[in-house]
Amino acid sequence: MAAARGGLRRRREDCVQMKLADAIAAMELQLQQQIQLLASADDNRSSKATASGQQAAAAAASSSAPKVQFPSFLQRSKSLYMLDLASNNFYRGLPMWIGELSKLQILRLSHNNFSASIPTTITNLGFLVYSQTVLDPATAAAVVLASAPPLLPRRPAAAGGNVTAAGCSTLERDALLAFKKGITADPAGVLASWNHDDCCRWRGVRCSDCTGHVVGLNLRNKHANQQELIDYEEFALVGEISHSLLNLHHLEHLDLSLNAIQGPSARVPKFLGSLKNLRYLNLSGIPFNDTVPPQLGNLTNLHYLDLSSEWIDTLARWFPTQMTSVDLSWLTRLRSLKYLNMHSTNLSMVQDWTHVVNNIPSLKVIRLANCELTYANQHLSHINLTNLEELDLSQNHFDHSIASCWFWNAKGLEYLNLRFTELYGRFPNALGHLKSLQVLDFKRIINIDIMTANMTNLCKLRILNIESSQVHGNIAEFIERLPQCSSTRLNELYLSNNNLTGILPNHLYPLTSLVILDMSLNELSGHVPSEMGMLSNLTYLDLSGNNLDGVITDEHFASLKSLKTLDLSGNSLTILVNITNLDMSFAGITDMFPDWFSTTFANLNRLDVSNNGINGSLPANMKGMASLSRLYLNSNNITGQIPVLPEGLNIMDLSRNSLSGPLPSNFGAFYLSDLRLFSNRITGQIPQSICELQNIDILDLADNLLVGEFPRCFQSDYISMLFLSNNMLSGKFPPCLQSMKVLYILDLSSNNFYGSLPKWIGELSKLEILRASHNNFSGSIPTTITNITGLVHLDFSRNSISGVLPFHLSNLTGMTSRSSPTTFGHYVPILNMSVDTKAHELYYQESVIFEVVTIDLSSNFLTGEIPKEIGFLDGVKNLNLSWNQFNGRIPSSIGLMRSLESLDLSKNNLSGEIPSSLSNLTYLSYLDVSYNHLTGRIPSGGQLDTLYSQNPSMYNGNSGLCGLPLHKDCSDGGNASVGKRSERDKEFLYFGLGSGFVVGLWVVFCTILFKRIAYFRLFDKLYDERRALLRSIKPLFTGEFGRHDSWNEATDCCTYWSGVVCGGDRRVVSLFLDQAGIAGAVDVGVFAPFTELQELDLSWNKITALAFPKLSKLSLSHNSMTDEGVAALFVNLTTLSELYLGGNQLFTSSWISNLTSLRAVDLSRNSLREFNGICNLHQLEYLQLGVNMLHGAINSCLGNLHQLKYLNMERNFLTGEITPNLLSNLTKLETIHLGLNNLTGTFMLSWLANSSNLAEIVLSHNYDLRIETEIVTWTPLFQLAYLNFSNCIVNRRSDGVVPTFLSTQLSISGIDLSGCSLQGKIPSWLFYNISDFILLNDNDMDLIDMDGLGGNMTSPVQVLDLSDNKISMSIPTNFGSIFQYLEYCDMSSNRVYGGIPPLAEATSLEGPCPPSIGVHRLEHLSLENNRFSGQLSPLLSKSSNLKTLNARSNHLSGIIPDGLLSFQKLGVILLGGNDLHGPIPLDLCFNNYLHFVDLSNNRFSGKIPDCFYNDFWTDLPMYFDDDPFSGIVTERMSVDFTTKGESLTYMGMPLVLMTGIDLSMNQLSGTIPPPVGFLRQLKSLNLSHNQLVGPIPETFMYMEDMESMDLSYNHLNGSLPMQLANLSFLCSFNVAYNNLSGEIPFQSQFETFDESAFEGNDNLCGEIINKTCSVLHQNQGGVLSDDAIDTALVFWSFVFGCFALGFWGTVAWLIWDKGRRKRLCSFMDALMYKLGWEFVP
Repeated sequence: MAAARGGLRRRREDCVQMKLADAIAAMELQLQQQIQLLASADDNRSSKATASGQQAAAAAASSSAPKVQFPSFLQRSKSLYMLDLASNNFYRGLPMWIGELSKLQILRLSHNNFSASIPTTITNLGFLVYSQTVLDPATAAAVVLASAPPLLPRRPAAAGGNVTAAGCSTLERDALLAFKKGITADPAGVLASWNHDDCCRWRGVRCSDCTGHVVGLNLRNKHANQQELIDYEEFALVGEISHSLLNLHHLEHLDLSLNAIQGPSARVPKFLGSLKNLRYLNLSGIPFNDTVPPQLGNLTNLHYLDLSSEWIDTLARWFPTQMTSVDLSWLTRLRSLKYLNMHSTNLSMVQDWTHVVNNIPSLKVIRLANCELTYANQHLSHINLTNLEELDLSQNHFDHSIASCWFWNAKGLEYLNLRFTELYGRFPNALGHLKSLQVLDFKRIINIDIMTANMTNLCKLRILNIESSQVHGNIAEFIERLPQCSSTRLNELYLSNNNLTGILPNHLYPLTSLVILDMSLNELSGHVPSEMGMLSNLTYLDLSGNNLDGVITDEHFASLKSLKTLDLSGNSLTILVNITNLDMSFAGITDMFPDWFSTTFANLNRLDVSNNGINGSLPANMKGMASLSRLYLNSNNITGQIPVLPEGLNIMDLSRNSLSGPLPSNFGAFYLSDLRLFSNRITGQIPQSICELQNIDILDLADNLLVGEFPRCFQSDYISMLFLSNNMLSGKFPPCLQSMKVLYILDLSSNNFYGSLPKWIGELSKLEILRASHNNFSGSIPTTITNITGLVHLDFSRNSISGVLPFHLSNLTGMTSRSSPTTFGHYVPILNMSVDTKAHELYYQESVIFEVVTIDLSSNFLTGEIPKEIGFLDGVKNLNLSWNQFNGRIPSSIGLMRSLESLDLSKNNLSGEIPSSLSNLTYLSYLDVSYNHLTGRIPSGGQLDTLYSQNPSMYNGNSGLCGLPLHKDCSDGGNASVGKRSERDKEFLYFGLGSGFVVGLWVVFCTILFKRIAYFRLFDKLYDERRALLRSIKPLFTGEFGRHDSWNEATDCCTYWSGVVCGGDRRVVSLFLDQAGIAGAVDVGVFAPFTELQELDLSWNKITALAFPKLSKLSLSHNSMTDEGVAALFVNLTTLSELYLGGNQLFTSSWISNLTSLRAVDLSRNSLREFNGICNLHQLEYLQLGVNMLHGAINSCLGNLHQLKYLNMERNFLTGEITPNLLSNLTKLETIHLGLNNLTGTFMLSWLANSSNLAEIVLSHNYDLRIETEIVTWTPLFQLAYLNFSNCIVNRRSDGVVPTFLSTQLSISGIDLSGCSLQGKIPSWLFYNISDFILLNDNDMDLIDMDGLGGNMTSPVQVLDLSDNKISMSIPTNFGSIFQYLEYCDMSSNRVYGGIPPLAEATSLEGPCPPSIGVHRLEHLSLENNRFSGQLSPLLSKSSNLKTLNARSNHLSGIIPDGLLSFQKLGVILLGGNDLHGPIPLDLCFNNYLHFVDLSNNRFSGKIPDCFYNDFWTDLPMYFDDDPFSGIVTERMSVDFTTKGESLTYMGMPLVLMTGIDLSMNQLSGTIPPPVGFLRQLKSLNLSHNQLVGPIPETFMYMEDMESMDLSYNHLNGSLPMQLANLSFLCSFNVAYNNLSGEIPFQSQFETFDESAFEGNDNLCGEIINKTCSVLHQNQGGVLSDDAIDTALVFWSFVFGCFALGFWGTVAWLIWDKGRRKRLCSFMDALMYKLGWEFVP
């Protein structure tokens, strides 16, 4: 099992690397363009305005920021492929360890303060495709980083055949293509990538990093699922296995499982036995039906063999007969076999199978279930299976005693499965000696005597299953036979459906660790002992179907805090719980109310089960809970109707559920004072029974489906809050409200009320919030409304109200700054109030709503002037009078409203100038006066200068406005004709052309006139260097790479020549001659003319020797140095202290043994087979041997290098164990890297206890290495900074616990324990000890220990990955306050349930400013594939830095309120596969960084927002390129997105370049807004399966990058725009099943689509669907006009351009001809002589 899991993890990593390589290869041009953009981003300030603004801000920030050194934590970033530190204040030198970032592809360090020399280790960056100059602006000292390798790194040539341009063996490529020909069906497109030259980049193909040969082929059907076998058929490859695989001579891994490639013969191919290098062979699930070929015995290197067919046992039409075998003797030749699975193979004729497997001592796993075996009692004189851990012989027909079986002598067994066999009799005493046993499965072995089994010493036993085995005996006696160890580990005990009798004992010690206990369907009797309540770990308890009696009290549940399932049915128990206050809120309960709930908890006074996942209906007999006064069931999934309630009920909250049907005709609870039913699905009219609630204080019926009028009989002298919003109520303004004199909040919004507003509304003098928006009210606003002096929120928007605004608005003193606090103070029990402000709908909680003082009268028919008295309301923060018919001027008194934050006067008939007093509004953050008749100059100053960039349309529709920020001059010149302006522009251009050239020419001549001798001397030096480059150095180039083709006579060497960098005086200071094809011995004399040369890069060439002087530090990384070359070179260099030879062609190390002074050695990325020569280097401190060909065990001589501090041997082929003395002697070690090898055995971390300097240890990806930290007691002397044990087996002997020594590590920044087979709880202390990142993904952890979390403690963790575990719990509500520094959180693919907790806590706007509480730093949140339910928390919006939000495939419901997704940096929003409804939030219109939007498969309705505009999605930043965690976040960033008809995974560069919108499978209606067509960067659009109507917008022609468009299954009509055919990247298009008509274009891209893309449109015609058109379709597409050219910009561009032309043209004319310089000098002397000047040199 471990080997299988390890193989899968290896393939997953290889797949990631292949995807990255494929993306770079497929988009080389785009990548180069991106690199050019990166290179010029700091210098080219004429790029997009948005980019310029960001760069300017960054530059400003960096200029004032403190200086810091190169970040040290990056040393651990081994997976980093992009590093951008440009435009900061980093200083000092670059660290030597930068060369260890081996995956780095893009490196930008420009515009910093770096100094000193470049470390030679930088040449180890073998995959670097781009680097940029590091420039110190203060000192003008230029340092250039090496861009060492080519853009796409080449693999070494394979010996087996010719090498194609991409580096793939031709022989192997042809073999794979021949295999592909044998595949007749590929429904999942597995082989779709098998079409380009480099087969190493094909899906499923893995090549060796060293040789380039194909070593792995993994075509397993990953869609197959045992629970959904239909997937097997739908996605399987169909065909046969081709003989061409024999040409893959180096193949080590072959996985073709779960496909239908059995071929016509349905036989396992015999030729597979000729693949002699195979280590892994998996043919499981392929429906073969012939004998197993014995030729497989020739695979002597095989470690893993799977021929099972358990996946397809139930598919008769796929698997009509079994595979058989009559002789297994061939297995004995597989001496290295560790895993054998022949499940469901007919072995009935094989009598000696036991002797066969006994002769394979390497076996760890044997699975022979359902093989029709008849004997397991063969006599074996000696058991050779000393490594056997797992044995599965289930579903066979062993007709003999269980005691006679041979396997009882296999002492190392951990897993034994004998279910459904016919063994019988007593158990042998040998069972008690199998002390490693963890799982015993005896299910349905009918005749065994389990009561004779002695299991008391099986201390590691975790699971025991004897279900349905007809066991007889006393339960007490059986429990005594269970393990009686001091620390019992028994977790699961299945005893159901047996004949156990007796009384459950009070002594339950052997069961204290149980998580699952099933004793159902037995004959147990007596009482249930109260000690059962002490089994604190129980999550599942089933005692049903017995004869138990007595009373169940609360004592039985005393410690059962984890219990999720309890079944006591089928007994005679009485449940009596005397509880008066029961609070189970936020407990993650997902069950229904049991029938006995009302009677059991009859004495309850207060019940709170809110915020869970309770479903089903309310208990029908709730009336019997007479003592109940407070009931809180809000935020669940309760359905059905409301029953008759207890008479004494005072408070009931059933909000945010799924209640349906009408309200009860008899509530029963006549004393209700607080009734909240908002956010349900209650229908019908409000019944008369509501009038019986005379004591009601709060009534909230909002967000339901209520109709009809509000009952006139409703009377209450106590009601203070009435919420009726978001229903379908009708009628006039409820007259019964006139008598409610203490009403403080009235919300009638979003209904169908009509008629005029009553004059008596002014009698409701206590009102503070009055909302009646989105109704049909008409008439004028009563003047009496000014009598409501305490009003702080007035909203009559979106009605048909007319007339003028009432006078005496100054009476509304509640809206002034002098108003007293609200009636409710700081506590308001409101959770569903919102305010339309700043063009958004924002939600507020508790008392905050009263502080947002609002007047919203928008979208009515109000006329007249805006009263000046409105300026006295200086407490108003939000004033919206838009979409009315106001006229006159904007009153200057508005400038007195000092609290105003949002002012909207748009869409009126206002005239005159904008008052300058608006500049006094210091809090104003939103202003809109568009579409009026305003004139004059726009005022400036204060906030007005900052608002235009946020809302560029704020002045639109006012043709008389002028001045900044508009590009319209307020003078008359602004009205000049276009013709005159054009003539003046031409004059400017000609003037610029002439003046620039003349000035440039004379600057040169004037300089020569006075400084000609120094000038000509400089020309001579430049000429000498240029000649040396052309005549001495260029001939060394072979031209193989062509990187220096720019070296020619016609161009400037400092400007255009690749690899040449000049200083300020145009002298050559750096030469980059990497990848120049220089070969052989090089004479260093060719570099003599370059006296100013500071840096020389000769890496990535084929240099064999250099004539060097005596050196102490030498780097020749990435050349063609061989063993012979270096042996001759280093004969006399005995004083060398540092040597860097990474990336050469070295095979041995004997030549290095004489260099005893060496302290640092880098021989990485060679082909070393041994390192014996290093054993003599006793002064060595730094040793880098990574990425070589080292085989076998680690040489023990390393233990003698006592000075060693850094050891790196990762990515080799090391095997064997890590011996105790190897590392324990190296007490000075600081860093150990042994990852990505094949190390095995057990490694005790306690061996390193005395290495007090140890800071970093990496043993990752040694899949068979067992790391133990718990077996012995030890205390580490070290304090780690980084630990990586990923994909090793950690603490298997200790139940897979998280290493406890980490609790002593107080300086550790990160751990990676992913894929380590960890189990159990995640300890709480882990979150407080580690400062940066915790990676625990791909384990079997099932719970987070919440007991130690919370309080005043805050976790410093910034990256948390718990994905792909089995965590089954709800996230606590204080999650945000615990993890305040979290930036990346991935909890996907678990079993987490309940609501998504708030990631930030609400804070009051009054009093002192509270500390920041919540995950405000969170950037990436992934909760996909869990069981979350309920609504998205409004507080989610406080995570303002969020870039990725993935809550796909959950059970979320409700409406997404506007403002919730208004994250400025949001790049990915994935909410598909939920139950969300309502309109699409408008926030999506204002997120300029969005790349992916997936709202598919929900219930969204309404129109697609029409606010998409041209600037949307114009910025495509690498929104994860600031990953400070060593590439951990970037490496994990991937997005699964459905496009082109399939789900694709995007990561790395493709993730940055991709954009997509998926709104499919919803209930959207209306037309497609034309502005959608201006999303020019959009590549995928899916609007299918909706109810959209109207034509396809012609603006779609501008979506130039579109690749996939799906508009199918809608009601679209009209014709197809002809211009769509010009979308050159469109490769997937579907408009099927609409009502389209006219001719289908048949040109360009449309020629590639088949008729299925257009089916279901009966009125379409054209060649594609073979239907002749009667009327030709006309092309009516238009072309948008381009923006006008900025004349001033063009003018100055010509001036400076021509200046440069004149200046450099003169210089060039003088450089290339020495005679010209002499004649010019003579001319100048003569001229000066005539003028009477004398030159003194």
